[in-house]
Amino acid sequence: SHIAVAWLHIIPLKGAREYENCQYLGNENNDHLVLVKAKTADLELYPIHESAKIIAEYAFADCLNMQSVTFPESVISIGARAFENCTKLKRVDISDLSAWCNIDFGNGYANPLYYADGLYLGYTQITDLSIPQDVTQIKPLAFYGCSSLTSVTLPSSVTAVGASAFYGCENLGGVYISDLAAWCNVEFPTRFSNPLYYAETLSLNGT
Repeated sequence: SHIAVAWLHIIPLKGAREYENCQYLGNENNDHLVLVKAKTADLELYPIHESAKIIAEYAFADCLNMQSVTFPESVISIGARAFENCTKLKRVDISDLSAWCNIDFGNGYANPLYYADGLYLGYTQITDLSIPQDVTQIKPLAFYGCSSLTSVTLPSSVTAVGASAFYGCENLGGVYISDLAAWCNVEFPTRFSNPLYYAETLSLNGT
């Protein structure tokens, strides 16, 4: 996917801005629309501006000391290889799980979970993942490499799970659903879209 790059071509952008050691481009409505790149690669933490919507390709690539990253709910697209070689990443913090499920990731290295040990919501590590009721689709690569997950609960609202959404979630033990008919109609384009590739059990209404 090259969604982030495509957006850069169709949105009129204006001069560079800086925030917390990162460079941004904006437009008339948002000065921090696109996080272009980290200015230096030696820090442990790079706060992302609360108005950022797009993280460009290679934005944090080779930030070898990065240990954590916090995403505002505004982010909708992360370009390919944005977190490539961020091998010291330990945690990814989010404030909105529904927003996270809807992010377009350019490739596996666009998702910091490729390296990070866990996904945190409200400073609590998610091990039993419960997809919110307002989510209708889980975008490709959403939980790519999130090996800390031990279970997934999918509501009947989910109709599609994108390619490799659960790739590398090798510690999954169970998948929980409340509507078997809805489950049978979910679109899983690849084997790694379906958490049952790793999970041992599918439970209906907790049984």
